[in-house]
Amino acid sequence: MELKDKAVLVTRGSSGIGLAIAVALARQGCRVAITGRDPEKLRQAAAGHGGQPPLLHHPCDVSDRAATGELFAWVAEQLGPLDILVNNAGINVSRRLMAELDPADWDRMLAINATGAFNCTYAALPGMRERKSGLIVNISSIAGKRAMKLGGPGYCAAKFAMTALGTTVGLEERPHGIHVTNIYP
Repeated sequence: MELKDKAVLVTRGSSGIGLAIAVALARQGCRVAITGRDPEKLRQAAAGHGGQPPLLHHPCDVSDRAATGELFAWVAEQLGPLDILVNNAGINVSRRLMAELDPADWDRMLAINATGAFNCTYAALPGMRERKSGLIVNISSIAGKRAMKLGGPGYCAAKFAMTALGTTVGLEERPHGIHVTNIYP
């Protein structure tokens, strides 16, 4: 895929893997927008890039379906039709063993890691189907392939859900020219 001028959205793009992906794609000539929950972190990340094209930024909690819809309307307005979606938003918690896991943390991990990826994928697909082209990259985790004590049951369950979402959507959308891949750091 030629990357120059592709429109890209990277969730949780203000730090770590997400920011590295956003910067790498911008350096390849993509028009990149980053999102995350903290507007100040987004602003600092975009300013820190300093390259061309610049990183655009817009705050969003991807677990909020209405906010995600607003984000995708903003992306369409700023970048035009979306070519690449990178679902990178994800969290884990420090008290992750089943004996100490707070049910509210379970809900948050599923809401951000799994439902957030669903919300963004759901919002991206209509335009990609219309153009018969698109790429969705899910930054899952090795914990989304193999359950492990280190990840904890909530994180593993959420990442398994993200993995299943990506695999199934990839099978369904391949005939429409849309490719979906899961990455397992």
